[in-house]
Amino acid sequence: MNNLNKFIKKINKKKICLGAGIWFREPLISELFCELGFDFLWICSEHTALDNGDILAHIMATKGSDVAAFVRVPGIKQEIVKPILEMDPAGIIFPFVQTETDAISAIKLCRYPPYGIRGFGPIRSNDFYNMDLDKYCEKSKNNPWVILQIEHIDAVNNLDKILEVQGINSIVIGPNDLANSMGLFGQSKIDEILRIIELVLKKIKSKGIVAGVAIGYDLEEITNYKRLIDYGADWFSITSDFAALRCFSKMMLSSTRDISEKRNIK
Repeated sequence: MNNLNKFIKKINKKKICLGAGIWFREPLISELFCELGFDFLWICSEHTALDNGDILAHIMATKGSDVAAFVRVPGIKQEIVKPILEMDPAGIIFPFVQTETDAISAIKLCRYPPYGIRGFGPIRSNDFYNMDLDKYCEKSKNNPWVILQIEHIDAVNNLDKILEVQGINSIVIGPNDLANSMGLFGQSKIDEILRIIELVLKKIKSKGIVAGVAIGYDLEEITNYKRLIDYGADWFSITSDFAALRCFSKMMLSSTRDISEKRNIK
């Protein structure tokens, strides 16, 4: 139901998967992004006012499409993650993972005993109890994906230990907060940060783990990150609803202002 298998098939075929961030509440936005052909949605509950009802509506908007819904939670806490698991997202993104202890905790929240501490109360994830229990238990071992976000220099320094943790499905790099943690606020595009990202990607791929990068919202940054594909990046978050609205509106306003001002001059 959550299209994770479709996402995995694309990754296995070496397709670079592209996604869009969801910050606004309206699920029509998710339907629009699905129609446009994105491979996944990054539904953010870390920096937004989205509540659980909003998150569920966005996840449901992907049904019938090929788009996987990833939900970024605000932290590694059972009371936050448990209800989202029952919404059947394709993946849970855990921000600011900095140690192997963080990684272990994140994985345990998403897995049933004996592999974790997830409580049993599936709804959408087992097709409303229409799925055979043995089949569901097997599915739940790797569904949803556990996605760890590396976005602090301490995480980079602890990366070797983090990568030894079993059960990580994917790791995504957050360049902005990584730069900020190094005292380089707003400088995520500089070569120093790119070199660190490349090093992190090499280490992730050496363990056979799927790697993502949450790049910024402008064409210049996309151009700067082209070389990261050569270092193994499998998926990129490249825009968001507010960024797309801002960029297009700014372009339209500027173009129309230019036309109207030229007419006034005549």
